Parts: sequence; C-alpha cells; structure tokens
Amino acid sequence: MKKLAKNFKAYNRLITINFAVFSVFIILLSLILEQRKLLTAPQFLASISFDEKARFLKDVKPKNSSLIAVGSSIAVNHIDSSLLKDAKGNQIPFTNFASYGLQMVDLKDLVDFSVDLSGKPKTVLVLSAPVDFQSCSPNKKMDAHYVSLKNLHREDAVNYIQSGIAAVYYHAKYQTLSRMLDPGLMLEVRRQRTTNNTLDSLNFDSSGSVLLEVPKENIPPDRWEGKQWSKVMSQLSQQEACYNSLENLVNYTKQNGMNLVFVLSPIRQEYLSEFDSNQKNMSSHRERLQLILGKFNYSLIDAHTDLQLSDEYFVDAFHLNKKGSQILTKYISQKLNGV
Repeated sequence: MKKLAKNFKAYNRLITINFAVFSVFIILLSLILEQRKLLTAPQFLASISFDEKARFLKDVKPKNSSLIAVGSSIAVNHIDSSLLKDAKGNQIPFTNFASYGLQMVDLKDLVDFSVDLSGKPKTVLVLSAPVDFQSCSPNKKMDAHYVSLKNLHREDAVNYIQSGIAAVYYHAKYQTLSRMLDPGLMLEVRRQRTTNNTLDSLNFDSSGSVLLEVPKENIPPDRWEGKQWSKVMSQLSQQEACYNSLENLVNYTKQNGMNLVFVLSPIRQEYLSEFDSNQKNMSSHRERLQLILGKFNYSLIDAHTDLQLSDEYFVDAFHLNKKGSQILTKYISQKLNGV
C-alpha cells in the first residue's frame, strides 16, 4: 500500500509538472505570436471587425481627436483621413471608431467607448446609409454577422487598449485555447489585415479607416447588384427603433457638448432603381432624418444627392472604392468648414 501511495504521489507530481511546463509553453508561444502580430484580437465582442479595431487602437493609443467617426462599414470604408483639412489647410485630428456590421442602435455606446479611450471630441461624424437601419429592436438579430455593442465587455476592452497588460491575459479570458491558436483563423485574419483588395479588408490606415481597392472580378454579382439588401429600402418604414436610436444619439451628443454631423452616404443608382424604383422609400428616409436632426438645429448632409456618383466609384450597392471615398471625404471636409 505504501508503495502504491508513493507511486500515486509521483504520478500526480509528474502530471502537475507537465501541466506547468505546458502552460508556460502556451504563454510563451502566445507572447511570441502576439509580438509578431499573428494572433487574432481578444474576443471582446465575438466580432472579428470590432475586436481587430480594438487591437488597432491598442497599437496606436488614440489621443484626443477633435473629430471622430462612428458607424458601420459605411464609415469604416468612406473616409480618407489625409484629406480632412480645416479652413486653413491643416490636418484635422481624426480617429475612426466605426466597425463593420454595427447598427444605428449601437452608435451611442460607440461614442461612450471612444470618450472612455480618448476624451470628448468636438465633433461626432455619423456617415450612414439605409443599411444601418435594419435592426435596432432588443434581441432582434439582423443576420448571423451582427453582434450588438450591448454585449461588449467594455471595461476590459478599454483596459486592454490603454494598459500595458499583456494581451495574452485577455486572450485567455475571452477565447478558448483552440480558437486562440487556430491556424486557419490566424491566416484568415492576417489576410484581412494586409490587403485592401477584398470587401472584408481590415487593413486600417493611421486613423482606423479602410479604403477599398477591390477589382471588379473580386466582387460577387449579388453584392454588386445589392440583392443581399433587397428588402432594406422597403422595410425602412418599419424601423422605428432605429430612428429612435438616432434621435437618442443626437440628443446625447448635444447634451454632452459634442457637435454632430450626419452624412447620408452615396448609394448606387442601379440598386435604387431596382429596389426603390419610385424613390418613395429613399425620400421618406431622407425626410425622417431631416426631421430628427432639425429638432436639434442640425442639418442633413445629403452626399447621395449632391455627388451623384457613378458606378466607377463603387464596390457594391452601398460601399465606395478608394476613389469614391476620396471624393466623399473632400466633400465632407468642405461641409465641415462651411464651404
């Protein structure tokens, strides 16, 4: 019996040592992979886009910007920060906090998140399209890709970005070991980080924007024609919660001493001809935006009507390519300067 007990203790000790060695190995491997920027971002929201934006913000450590952008992919893809100039031609301090897939209901939380990170901006830029008004009701999912900011582990995300705590701590807290070291996922995210020629690019510029340079052959026909958004225009009248969310956002920024600029982004005319042929839904949407903004003495900046961009400036029904984004950014810059 004594010999059996001794063997059992030795066996337990061996297991403990092996586990400790394995744990140290995993930690060291994770630190090396993180240092070489090979790990995916910690999973604060179960949204690769938002989590990668948090990782980007950790790298750049955003300082107070007089202008910030919030929104979905419309805002991510449509602002060339190098072209944002004040009336004297000086660069406007700017950070793009937008993330793919967000909806209007998420933007107040996103403004709060940005203020936690870099202080209160002078102006909040909301660059939007009807796709941002698809799902704002509690517990209603737009599709499998939409993850509400209500689920964000905000305090940890802020600490991750601002502190010197090793990212591996948050990887361990929010990811399984298999996901953290999944080679397929690491390769996929690395692809997104390093190219601008795909629609899901996460190759952020210095401000957090992504300017798309997608060859026509890489754009799926359904995406170009907007078939995946075929019901967006017809269902706008049902999205009362989204319009209420916008009104709450405008009121919140006003009450907290922040100016708000709302820009209606360009849309492919062929998409509207197909899915809103008489422009009735677009007109109603524009009128509703004007009504909400007018309550707070703001005006709608209608880039869609003013610019009338042709197909050469789009990558799909709602998203502009780099050339289109540069035209839009110059337009926004003029509006910010009262030109």
